[in-house]
Amino acid sequence: MIEQSIDDGEAYRIVLDGKKVGGVVIKVEGEKGDLDLLFVAPSVHSKGIGYAAWCEVEKLHPEVKVWETVTPYFEQRNIHFYVNRCGFHIVAEKEKFAFLEFRVERISVVCR
Repeated sequence: MIEQSIDDGEAYRIVLDGKKVGGVVIKVEGEKGDLDLLFVAPSVHSKGIGYAAWCEVEKLHPEVKVWETVTPYFEQRNIHFYVNRCGFHIVAEKEKFAFLEFRVERISVVCR
């Protein structure tokens, strides 16, 4: 997944008050999107920055109906963020990873 994004993906920096604090790497093919990386510096965790970045990704790609991402099952903070904040659903678990999927019924269902 990440290897494909290196060649065909989109990468964005997250900037707060002129300072680089994170980033997002995605790959979009038609109505399907892969969220390969979304990361925020620990110094700015719990400030809504990751959620705001996700909302911007959704706004950039309203054509995407299904977003997918993968996170290790032991990363409970990640799972909470994706499921409870961003609206993803766990669709599979295997080999110590939780496979998450976000289905959009209409534009900006989660982010308003």
